[in-house]
Amino acid sequence: MVRASHHDSALLRYVIIHFLQDCVDNTLRSIDWLDGAMVTLAIYTLNFFHPGIWLNKADPTSTQASQQEADEEAAA
Repeated sequence: MVRASHHDSALLRYVIIHFLQDCVDNTLRSIDWLDGAMVTLAIYTLNFFHPGIWLNKADPTSTQASQQEADEEAAA
């Protein structure tokens, strides 16, 4: 049986660590790009299809004034 020397095990450890580091770097880079793409898509989607379209189009000051008048009449 051939025993690996300290130099061989250190070299193997170096190769494995750098291989894994490259894998992690590539994964993080991909996650950054995909996350940025999703955020950009969400921003443009909310700008073009804004939910304010479905809100009540009535004048908010007229409903507020009528509510205030109803409260004053109820209090009197």
